[in-house]
Amino acid sequence: MSSSASRLRPYDTTPSRVGGPQSVPQGAPPPRGAPERDPQREARSTGMTRKIDELGRMVLPSELRKRFRIHEGDHLAIHVEEERIVLTKVETGCVFCDSVDGLVDHRGKLICKDCLSAIQDI
Repeated sequence: MSSSASRLRPYDTTPSRVGGPQSVPQGAPPPRGAPERDPQREARSTGMTRKIDELGRMVLPSELRKRFRIHEGDHLAIHVEEERIVLTKVETGCVFCDSVDGLVDHRGKLICKDCLSAIQDI
């Protein structure tokens, strides 16, 4: 096994960075041909990469699925913003109990009437 392959985690194609990220010394100009830094994009970057398989599929990292409460069977909307592909979880049930009955919009989230009344009682 090569040294780079030994640093790969199962199902992860991102090698670990032993020496940390390569950086340009403070005050030095960026290398020629390097893209300009986009602070907004850097703020959203997770540092994770995934390979697309021969059928066009990729696996969302478990950290992201947990953070955004994405579970097997959930729907994701796909749209394009400028040069980016954006995935958005489609909410189909109450954010608290997943009920699909009596849903109301409360501050941009779907909540069933039972959970809404419980929140209002707090």
